[in-house]
Amino acid sequence: MIEFEIEKKDGKGKGKMLKPKQIGEGVYEIQTSFSEPGTYTVQSHVSAKGTHNMPLITVTVK
Repeated sequence: MIEFEIEKKDGKGKGKMLKPKQIGEGVYEIQTSFSEPGTYTVQSHVSAKGTHNMPLITVTVK
């Protein structure tokens, strides 16, 4: 299972979960829009074979 969580850095735990579209072998895509500028975290939640991995990146919306 794969999901992406997007949250504004000062969002106080109010992120939104998005289910991605698989576009290739091990490649997934999400599309979203941001209502206001700021710093956001994008964290993937990947569960497979009894493990859960959660890599995180930070993006800045101007």
